[in-house]
Amino acid sequence: MCDGSIKMMDSLLSILIVLLAFHTHLIVTADRKFGCLLENGLCSPHEFCVNDGVFGRCQRVPVTDVRPYEVSPSALLRLRTLLQKLSLRGLSWQDDATQQACF
Repeated sequence: MCDGSIKMMDSLLSILIVLLAFHTHLIVTADRKFGCLLENGLCSPHEFCVNDGVFGRCQRVPVTDVRPYEVSPSALLRLRTLLQKLSLRGLSWQDDATQQACF
């Protein structure tokens, strides 16, 4: 009985650690918004819009990551379709739902 309780506690602890790691990742990347080439004013005053070849990424100064995306024409078409659907629902680049759906 005690051995089963220990295994259950280990499982719960493992789940908690994974959730905390995921939450920390979200906090770290929360400031990074995408789509600044498509919508003015998306970046914060302390950020700069970096041209990534597709959407544009908001990055803090000094900018350290300027790698462009390599996107196939079919992937661009799927993204365009997704953006049109989100736009029809009244969502813009500034909405978190759009940011999460595209990335």
